[in-house]
Amino acid sequence: MNPQLKPSILLYSDANFFAINIFENLLSKNCVVNIVTNDVKDWKNKTSHLSVNNKFSIVDRRNLRVTGQYNYAVFCGGFLNLSSAYDDYFDFTSLINFDKAKILLLFPSEAFDRNQVDKINLSNNTALLFVGDMLGPRINLESDLLMPRLLSEILWKRKITLAVGEVLSPIFVADAVRVVVRWLFSFGPYGKVTLLSGNQTSGDTFWVANKKYFENLELKYDLKLPIRPAPKNTETEIINSNLNYSLNETYNWLKSSFSKHSEPPVEKKERIKKIIDTTPDKKWGGTPKKYKTVIWGLFFLFAFPFLTLFMSLLISFMAYKSFISGKDNLARNSFLASRAIAVVSEKESVVLGYIPGVGRIYREAEFGAGIIRESNSIGIHLVPFVRDMTQMIESMLGNKVYDAVAGSQKIESGIAILYNDIVTTKTMTSVASEKNIILAKKLLSKIDFERLITLVSNGRIIAGTLPEMLGQDTSKTYLLLFENNMELRPTGGFIGSFGLVTFEKGRLTDLTVNDVYSADGQLNGHVEPPLPIKNYLGEANWWLRDSNWDPDFPTSAKRAEWFLDKELSKRVDGVVAIDLFPIKETLKSTGPIFLSDYNMDITADNLYEKTQSEVENNFFPGTHKKASFLTALSRNLLGEVTKLKPDQKLGVLNASYNGLNGRHIQIYLHDNTQQEAFSSLGWDGAVATPTCGADCYADMVGLVEANVGMNKVNYFIQRNISFDATVSDNKINHKLTLTIKNTANPALGPSSRYKNYLRILIPSDSTFTSVISYNGNTRERLTPEPTEAKGHKEIGVLVEILAGNTKDIEFSWTSGTGETLPFMNYGLYIRKQAGTDADPINVNIEGMGLQTNPDPRLTLTRQGGYSYNTTLVQDLFFRLSR
Repeated sequence: MNPQLKPSILLYSDANFFAINIFENLLSKNCVVNIVTNDVKDWKNKTSHLSVNNKFSIVDRRNLRVTGQYNYAVFCGGFLNLSSAYDDYFDFTSLINFDKAKILLLFPSEAFDRNQVDKINLSNNTALLFVGDMLGPRINLESDLLMPRLLSEILWKRKITLAVGEVLSPIFVADAVRVVVRWLFSFGPYGKVTLLSGNQTSGDTFWVANKKYFENLELKYDLKLPIRPAPKNTETEIINSNLNYSLNETYNWLKSSFSKHSEPPVEKKERIKKIIDTTPDKKWGGTPKKYKTVIWGLFFLFAFPFLTLFMSLLISFMAYKSFISGKDNLARNSFLASRAIAVVSEKESVVLGYIPGVGRIYREAEFGAGIIRESNSIGIHLVPFVRDMTQMIESMLGNKVYDAVAGSQKIESGIAILYNDIVTTKTMTSVASEKNIILAKKLLSKIDFERLITLVSNGRIIAGTLPEMLGQDTSKTYLLLFENNMELRPTGGFIGSFGLVTFEKGRLTDLTVNDVYSADGQLNGHVEPPLPIKNYLGEANWWLRDSNWDPDFPTSAKRAEWFLDKELSKRVDGVVAIDLFPIKETLKSTGPIFLSDYNMDITADNLYEKTQSEVENNFFPGTHKKASFLTALSRNLLGEVTKLKPDQKLGVLNASYNGLNGRHIQIYLHDNTQQEAFSSLGWDGAVATPTCGADCYADMVGLVEANVGMNKVNYFIQRNISFDATVSDNKINHKLTLTIKNTANPALGPSSRYKNYLRILIPSDSTFTSVISYNGNTRERLTPEPTEAKGHKEIGVLVEILAGNTKDIEFSWTSGTGETLPFMNYGLYIRKQAGTDADPINVNIEGMGLQTNPDPRLTLTRQGGYSYNTTLVQDLFFRLSR
């Protein structure tokens, strides 16, 4: 047949797989096809397999000069580059005579844009088609359409990410081509806009279909992704393509059927084949059955330690959840099961650890299994220990007679077992770290084993002395200071009330709360107060209510005892201070406490407001209103604690533990053994003189605020701390900036002003440089008031911050100018003030050679120093070496 008598068709398109399929279908119908494209090379590569090439030509659009005459024209644009779809179309319109050709305009459905569609002149011989999500051999993974992007994500990441509510319309490419070519030569939808769509498919359905090929495939819906707009006001033609068949043909081609005429770059081809060859579906493999059995056996052998490790970790987590829920038996059995599985994983890892090349991986697994084993041992022993602890507390607060000695012995025995568990874990981790086990090194950087060992060993001492502490042989009475940290003072807060707590035979037998003003009114004689109390608080005398002026709690506790003896002739066996934070945290576990005498509920959210309302409003010295309210609150709270469920009791224990660590609870006892144990744990509230070993300079800093404005404005105070230390050969330069923001409403009047006597604690060998206050653009140099204290210096200044204002107070000083330098190690102790909670702090340390063995919490800065950002919930200590 003469080629000139055959239908001549212009195909304007890049070499996308839809256009190539159309092109091949047209050739099979004996058509002459002239391809116009901007990428001739790509078309030639993808048509090189055709042995007969006298039926088509490939012309570079840039070299085309003559307008052609054609029977038919097909424009196929946007299937590789969506953004160029309409630009390519308007270029296409300049090439042909529209009056004599039947034209099909093919766009992906994602290209639908009503504004652009309205610009297209649809005559009776032109059909505008938008095609759905096509699948099939030779699909262009480099396309920016949704379906190729999803397939690429499946192959490379084993994940599908879709917009919430996104709907797919999969079409097998051969089905779409058959419809398009039929319409080209017959009565197609000319003069219309038509959507050629597959069956609507949800993301979940598409995911399930793909999981047949990729078992570990994930599905994620991203709220930030937009949903593709659906073409509107169009006719719709549905093609019922089979999704499973379409996917199978697509993946088969991606795996093994890269024909030469459509071959991607070699490295991409190999990558695709490699990824798909690793999929778990049997369809991909042609491996003989006997080899599959061997392969699966080897896989199971090498994966077994990790599978059992993961199973052990999962069961251990379930045991922990059971434990905190108070399900003791389930927790203990789960810990036992997890430990047994961890032992299996550990032994298997030991054997496989001898294999050259991969042995290191199994040595890491061996250590991980060992840690889980020891952690489960701790869990197994922790369950009865916590049960014994809670039973002891219930008995202590209850009315029944019990054996305090036997109870304390149980607790002491439990602590001894936990001590051995922790020491074993620490030893195992240290040995593994020396063998360069990465997991061990990370664990040592995250867990302070020395702190845990100190806690447990001193806890054992405290447990052994519990009967004596609780008045087993002789009744014990303790002074309980209620410190209101909304009026901050050096040891936590203003002492507005105090209690006397008596224990006999291991039980709490009496709790009375007294108003401090009633006691102070009975003091005979004059007691000269510290100068700041006299000068800034305006008190000519010293009273019990101001006895906690020294930030060192043992010192202030002894002074409070002295005032109690002089005012009420009462002697006690120790002093405990508590502020509002532990009470608030305890209320989170107990829930609301109803005070029937006051017809009100006290909750964690309204504790401060209700307490202030009851004890401050219409209050005058000598009234019993404050004492009565606090007595009712204390007794009801203790009563509720005894009724709590096991998981709630754990919450109370946790609140107490955090309160002790955060210096919200401070303890001073006369018994030296007991006091040394509390002191070792940092629970005595003392201002410690830090040490950091031989050839180490022990630096320190601490802030002490005292509200001398006689108001409760600390409820509105926010603070931020920045500390900088620059270390040189013979000195250390320091700068600490305290930012205080007063968020109170100015309408409160004098009650909104924060009058703060601020002290900074620094090493005794320090030379103070300056203290400067910044309030906006106003700079004021303050006059410091230095005093010498045991093991440190104190520098005090008066600072006033009005409501709505913010001030920066900058302290500067130099330390270590004597014979203590140079040194090889540097330790920094940052003391948290009692009564404050979670103030943000930024620490920066830089200088001479402090580059090796840094504290793992510190981050190396660009300037070669170290920095750390945290909140000051408890004391901080850092150690760096040269």
